Amino acid sequence: MNALACIAVVAATAVVPFSLHAATPLAITPVATNLSWPVYVTSPPGDSNRLFIVERSTSTTGYIRILNMATDEILPTNFLAVPNVNAYVEGGLLSMAFHPQYASNGYFYIFYSAFSDGSIPTNNSVVRYKVSSDPNIADATSAVTVLTFVHPNVFHHAGWVGFGPDGYLYLPTGDGGPQTDPNNRAQTITNTWLGKILRVDVNGDDFAGDPERNYRIPPDNPFVNTNGDDEIWAYGLRNPFRCSFDSANGDFWIADVGQYAWEEVNFQPAGAPGGRNYGWHVMEGTNCSPYGGGICNDPSFIPPIFTYAHSNGAVVGFAVIGGYVYRGSLLDGWQGAYFFGESTSNTYYSLRYDGTNITEFTDHTAELRPHPGPYAAVSFGEDAASELYLIDMFGGTVYRI
Repeated sequence: MNALACIAVVAATAVVPFSLHAATPLAITPVATNLSWPVYVTSPPGDSNRLFIVERSTSTTGYIRILNMATDEILPTNFLAVPNVNAYVEGGLLSMAFHPQYASNGYFYIFYSAFSDGSIPTNNSVVRYKVSSDPNIADATSAVTVLTFVHPNVFHHAGWVGFGPDGYLYLPTGDGGPQTDPNNRAQTITNTWLGKILRVDVNGDDFAGDPERNYRIPPDNPFVNTNGDDEIWAYGLRNPFRCSFDSANGDFWIADVGQYAWEEVNFQPAGAPGGRNYGWHVMEGTNCSPYGGGICNDPSFIPPIFTYAHSNGAVVGFAVIGGYVYRGSLLDGWQGAYFFGESTSNTYYSLRYDGTNITEFTDHTAELRPHPGPYAAVSFGEDAASELYLIDMFGGTVYRI
């Protein structure tokens, strides 16, 4: 189950309730409407004029469109149309990322699930494109596959791709389903990329002659020269739906959609080495799961910093939506707070984390809920100025916070 299909409070660390302080009241304003299943927004580094909107696709083609931020108008021509997209259940064109040197090289990267033989299984791929001579239109002939792998099920595609402060490309992957990860892929570190976070260097190629592997292995990836797939950065994840790097300090935030009981938010501090095991499917949240696959409460597992139950608590729901640490200027007083949501209950929150304790946990639902029904925002977004957005896939609307 994840936000795309359904459409995680007990904290893993001490939670200090929110106390009132001088902070800007929040609200949402629609900036793009009448879209076709929007799932993600982002901007090129340093580009304060444009917001790129990823439309997942309701058929077999995904689209990337551009919002003129000065006028809040969608440009009439698509930036890119991506063919052969399989949007069945949780698949489709799910995200994009701009190369850190996009202004000089014009490279951007998309993540999508594609038809392999017209049915399941699908191929999940990261593909590089280049902008054309027109800055508002991509060169559709420039596609180069960075990596691809078979995804054996309609569930748990994850769907985020992004560059870290180290310049490497990070790709979280779902465990491939079905429910409970019966093949224990998330805990298996050889011959499977499912249930992982991959990390590759797109500025080189260690696989000359292989058209489906156009990247270099970072030398400090944790399984280089030892047992384990060289591309793996972290593992033990179920369906990490929306990750982000703190644009101020490089901390890595990972929201992972749970199974039958718990949702969780994981955290890797900037500069920490790879190789972290987040525990699924031996653990669900901070609790032992009934699915086996390892030693419960193994001390090598990295517990989430925040969890919530499916049945009771301050947050209730079945599909966590990861967001961003706010670093913009519009929302005075909220800088440094991590914003996230819960899709099935259509609720929105923020918290602060100092590496040990969570403070100022705040319910923003009354301010940020797009509409009263469930299954509204399926993603947060961030522009080049670190301002935040909510994306309502079923409502076809992008909101600026």
